[in-house]
Amino acid sequence: MRAFFWAAWLGLCSTPLLAAPLQGFSFAQKDWELACDNTGACRAAGYGVRMGEVSVLLTRNAGSEQHLTATVTFAQIEHDIPADSTASLLIDDRDFGALDALDDSHFRLDSDQTTALLQALTNQRKIEFTLNGQHLPLSSAGSREVLGKMDAFQRRTGTADALLDKGDAGDDAILPATPAPEIIAARFSITRSQCR
Repeated sequence: MRAFFWAAWLGLCSTPLLAAPLQGFSFAQKDWELACDNTGACRAAGYGVRMGEVSVLLTRNAGSEQHLTATVTFAQIEHDIPADSTASLLIDDRDFGALDALDDSHFRLDSDQTTALLQALTNQRKIEFTLNGQHLPLSSAGSREVLGKMDAFQRRTGTADALLDKGDAGDDAILPATPAPEIIAARFSITRSQCR
């Protein structure tokens, strides 16, 4: 009887107890790459048409109702970027406004600019960022594949929350956020004589 009780109890609890922790992964396609971590957060990076000029980082945490954030980084090889630099987003030569400066070389897109950028990426439009009037094109080559992998990893494909293939599937299928593991330093003591 006791063996039956323990077998039944373990049968009820074994799935959560033995579930494997979420594993991150990475993926690259042409000018875009993706890294998703063990908390379910994903970061997609896209690069400029000309090497090293501009890059964009799209970040989205796991869980329903998590919004995509976008930041742009400019690299100037010949000259430092001036402290009072201005940047903007252009899609098919239409100006979507100034970007919010985080520091001299990093700028944040607002939610409308992020939405416009996402639509331009998925529809292979002409995307440029300007830095102090200089036009720097962003490549969209590989972006659809990377965004599709992000949706798949976070189990958003077919939901209203998907970046690409939207549908009417419920949010209950979306990957929930996993808390970051807590790292606790071990206490130890070493005497001076042990260090010799």
